[in-house]
Amino acid sequence: MLLKPHLDSQSGEWRAFINPPDAATWFTNYADIGGQQGALVLCIGAELVSMSTNAAYDGRWRSLIAGVRQRFTGGLTYSANWGDSGFNEEYPHIPFWDALNYLGISACFQLADDNSPTVASMNARLQGYMQNRIIPFQQRWNKPVLFTEVGYRSTDYAAEQPWNNSAPNGLNTQQQADCYEAFFESWANVPWFAGAEFWGQDISVETVSADTAGMLEEARRFAAWHPAVVVKVPSTPDGWAVVKQLKDEGIRTNVTLCFSVSQALFAALAGAYIISPFVGRLDDIAVDGMQVVRDTVEIYR
Repeated sequence: MLLKPHLDSQSGEWRAFINPPDAATWFTNYADIGGQQGALVLCIGAELVSMSTNAAYDGRWRSLIAGVRQRFTGGLTYSANWGDSGFNEEYPHIPFWDALNYLGISACFQLADDNSPTVASMNARLQGYMQNRIIPFQQRWNKPVLFTEVGYRSTDYAAEQPWNNSAPNGLNTQQQADCYEAFFESWANVPWFAGAEFWGQDISVETVSADTAGMLEEARRFAAWHPAVVVKVPSTPDGWAVVKQLKDEGIRTNVTLCFSVSQALFAALAGAYIISPFVGRLDDIAVDGMQVVRDTVEIYR
């Protein structure tokens, strides 16, 4: 198991632009998380381009890695962005690969320029990336390559923009299957390729009814659309009753509008799959939303 914590900005800006004013405070490790979760490999960062490629931070990254190794006995990697060029092309410009066990790449390589690729054309595109970019990179550091993020949506243009997880494109399960077939054909027998972490994406669909019967009817209808659907219900007594019933039916739920630790606890006891504290609204009413999250996590442990 590989554990890869994702650090994101509250503004929604891509994590690549995170560059804290107090770097000394920021560079603390989370090795204990990996040990607690039974991870075999721990990823020390993901797509933090502004920090990973900054020579001024090289010593801090190496100190972080050394500290992690004192507390975590598994392998270490970093998840570097793939990028075609410039700022987005992170992985060739990281200086501390020698201190890690795996060369980690978030491998969202573009496989097509249109919506009608074939397995052969995508395989050829992947072979081009391998020969021209990945092989020279691997030979430079002489370490196994691990794709820390790979995935293709079941939509049109999945091959053209594998990194785009929100474009409202039409359903296209064949293109998704072809993308994965091309990927496996390209990488299955490469001796220095250590493997890949495939992402899956749940889809939260929200009920609008206020009563138990109405929410249950909507939830069952939504769940029938696709196995990835997670039904979103409010953190209310009626909502918790719906969660309990849906749990018995094998339907996953996302309990939203959680304003307190007690509400989150009720949702968990009812059988919620996901719980969504309303951090922004809590902050708006002068309550520390992130503290509610921290307290909830502590109780769940």
